[in-house]
Amino acid sequence: MEELTKIICQISIPDGIAGVIVGFVLSLLPLFLERRRQRKGCKASLKAEIKHCGKAACDYLGDGVSAPLYRLPIVAWENAYPVLLAAGVFAEGQVESLLKFYNAVETFNRGLDQIDAAIGDDKKIPKENDMLQLKNRLQLKAKAISSCSDYYSAAINALDKL
Repeated sequence: MEELTKIICQISIPDGIAGVIVGFVLSLLPLFLERRRQRKGCKASLKAEIKHCGKAACDYLGDGVSAPLYRLPIVAWENAYPVLLAAGVFAEGQVESLLKFYNAVETFNRGLDQIDAAIGDDKKIPKENDMLQLKNRLQLKAKAISSCSDYYSAAINALDKL
């Protein structure tokens, strides 16, 4: 007991403060590493989804099918983007680039749904001119999100800057 008292008396106040600071920093390290891992995963999922959308848009342009069964995914957009946005990792230009791309993706999906509904409606035969307009609008949106478009490049670049 006497030895413990001597050791405690030998510890100076600056040493004690330094120990508290080191302990505090070390307690924050797991949280920092977890957030970093989460952001990295969110970035990777968004980038993979954007690449998939770009390829699927190119496939749509080349296939010649008016209303394919697939829709472009927006799962990472709905789940990973809010996490990164809340973390404050984006600059305004990066947010704008991602918004433009995903707005085009959602519009494309909505257009596919409209064509699918028009084709599947047995009671109402769509006018040829209306169908042609829908197809043309879809092709414009597909070009806007294809892997060689400005929207695609800007979205990928926004994520590369993180």
